Amino acid sequence: MAIPGSATVSVGDSHISTVHSPENSQIRFRREIGLVESIALIVGSIIGSGIFISPKGIFELVESAGMALVIWIISGFIALCGALTMLELQLAMPSSGGFYFYFLQTFGPAIAFLHLWIHVFVTAPSGFAILGLAVAKYVNQAIFSIGVEVPEMEPRLIAVVCIWFFVFLNCYDVRIIAKLQNVFLFGKVTPLVFIIIAGFLTAICSGFQAVKRSISFNNTALDLGKISLALYYGGFTYGGWDALTSITEELKNPNRNMPISAYFSITLVTTIYILCNVSYLIVLTPTEFLSSDAIAVTFVEKLCGPYGWIMSLLVSSSILGALSINIMTCSRESYLYLIF
Repeated sequence: MAIPGSATVSVGDSHISTVHSPENSQIRFRREIGLVESIALIVGSIIGSGIFISPKGIFELVESAGMALVIWIISGFIALCGALTMLELQLAMPSSGGFYFYFLQTFGPAIAFLHLWIHVFVTAPSGFAILGLAVAKYVNQAIFSIGVEVPEMEPRLIAVVCIWFFVFLNCYDVRIIAKLQNVFLFGKVTPLVFIIIAGFLTAICSGFQAVKRSISFNNTALDLGKISLALYYGGFTYGGWDALTSITEELKNPNRNMPISAYFSITLVTTIYILCNVSYLIVLTPTEFLSSDAIAVTFVEKLCGPYGWIMSLLVSSSILGALSINIMTCSRESYLYLIF
């Protein structure tokens, strides 16, 4: 039965419903994101370019493979604690407002609006630009590896096309973005699974001698400043654990699915990160590891020769997934000031 004064606003198959009455005015999202999609969203938001870049920075700071693994474990635990804290807040005050909603409840509308304004117009677009350029960088690495010269403006054009493509999809139908995360999740996990399997096959062939090097605590730098900075690197790599806070109202059965999504996704990511770092140092020597600007590409080139460009494309796919999720979650905050 229709509600007097109610309407459904649709763009393509968009899923925003509005309810207007003399006493109430609401804008709500339909619950169309299930458990699998929510796990894919968190994993996809966390796994971007970090695991292919940050291992070098962490290893340089702590100076031992074993201590680097400890940093990865601690960073994963911190991310899980953060996700569970946000989960408690979300279940107590279910809203897609995320940090904006908590600023509003705690500090009032002025501070909340400033946070929202800075996020929508400064920090989020900057993040989109960084991810878009990172995609272009890895695509260009693949192209250059087969001898094709790329014009100077081409990376910027790739970044702009990627950003606007996902903006359009998000405006047209969020279900497409949610389904795409399953595809991007496969694209993210595949290169990481390859690294893990290749590393352990190499360990078996070498009689597990290289495994000792990959977990050794020799020459560990016990400098609190360096350890703190290493944890910052790790925190950057786990960034994205709060992805679901912006789309709570779109989740099916959030009381059940949000805890499962948080525990499963962050545990999965932490396990993958640890195994990847062990595999990196099984195949690469510490010198090769520290001299590489693209560890995954160097890893594949050492094992497979000239086929490192394939890894470049897979990494660019991984970053594309992170970009699409960032655009999706940020777009949910642009309407919050009207609601609250």
